[in-house]
Amino acid sequence: MSVQDIAPLGKMLVQFLALFADCFCGSRGQRLLAVYVRGLLSDIGRKNVETIALKQNVAPRTLQRFLETINWDHEGALRQCRRIIAAEHPDPEAIGVIDETGTTKSGSHTVGVKRQYNGNRGKIEAWRVDYNEHRPHSALGNLAPKDFASSGRSRPAR
Repeated sequence: MSVQDIAPLGKMLVQFLALFADCFCGSRGQRLLAVYVRGLLSDIGRKNVETIALKQNVAPRTLQRFLETINWDHEGALRQCRRIIAAEHPDPEAIGVIDETGTTKSGSHTVGVKRQYNGNRGKIEAWRVDYNEHRPHSALGNLAPKDFASSGRSRPAR
């Protein structure tokens, strides 16, 4: 992308976030939302509250408090998302899938922290572990797949 391609994006982001202004309490909440979203979209290496805040000359604790205590209208934001999608995809047979693309957190920067799953990916991973390692299956002689595989037994013919 060229500088000319990127230049209008800041204005477009402001316009987009303005669509959700009613979902956040007051101009301060709207301003801090913009700080946070710009930080998430930025090229900073580690995207945490402190680096996002410092990069934009905001006190880190201010942004932390915003994320911890902000009272916002979840339902209003969801309604607005639906309006935007319906306006951009007016076909009566169109469907919308919102995937929050959960991320797997694992790193070597914090001592004693295990692998963590966020969002949808965590739910899927927890289900996979339960299904394969703990849940008995009648087709496997009421053993979990992990136990059946290590038992050396073959699956009964149907």
